[in-house]
Amino acid sequence: MGSWELTLLKSRKLLSTIPRKLDNLSERDLSAEEVSLFGRFTNSGYYTGIPKNTGIPNNVSVSNIGADTPYILPLLAGIYTLNPTRVPGLWDVKYGSNSILPDDVVKQQIITDIKRLQIVGKGPSNPEFVVYSGHVPFQLSVPAQAVADGFSKKRIRCRGREIRGIQALGGMFMTRAFFGSLRSITAWNSGSYGCWEMLDFSGAHAWIGVDAFLVDCSLYGVFAC
Repeated sequence: MGSWELTLLKSRKLLSTIPRKLDNLSERDLSAEEVSLFGRFTNSGYYTGIPKNTGIPNNVSVSNIGADTPYILPLLAGIYTLNPTRVPGLWDVKYGSNSILPDDVVKQQIITDIKRLQIVGKGPSNPEFVVYSGHVPFQLSVPAQAVADGFSKKRIRCRGREIRGIQALGGMFMTRAFFGSLRSITAWNSGSYGCWEMLDFSGAHAWIGVDAFLVDCSLYGVFAC
């Protein structure tokens, strides 16, 4: 384990992209209503990677479906899709789970599933990962009853005004894919436009710190403007 060092940052405004799970917010001074709201969130797991040495022909794409499931949706945990990339021999794999799984478990399951695929023209299969990433916690949601009880209105009221997908309370601004959509373009647009409005509110005309931020992939993202 690496060592940790505390750094004091001073700013008039702060943009946070941390997923609103209580275990991520243990160091925050949350109100009782925030604890109640954020405690309702559940999430799934989403994982991506680029394996090589799959043995699968480069002109084949694989989509996982359920034989006896509603809408033939695949059973999770499992691979969603496996597609060839533009680089011969490298594959793009997407994997999903109903809850967060350890990375080594996910990678081993993907390798096992690729090995047992029976495809015409498949050669020796000894998959190994060139790149791997776990996007967790993914797809925060609440039960249907929470929505019926006015969860969204309570969330917005709890965090104050909302500016193009960025929620604001004083100098604290919060955003993430949950506040808009899980599509990357929506999350990026929400963050980029909203952050410029943050700067307009303070009268500032330049970034202090970073030039960009990841909205839907950042687990512990906090940036100052």
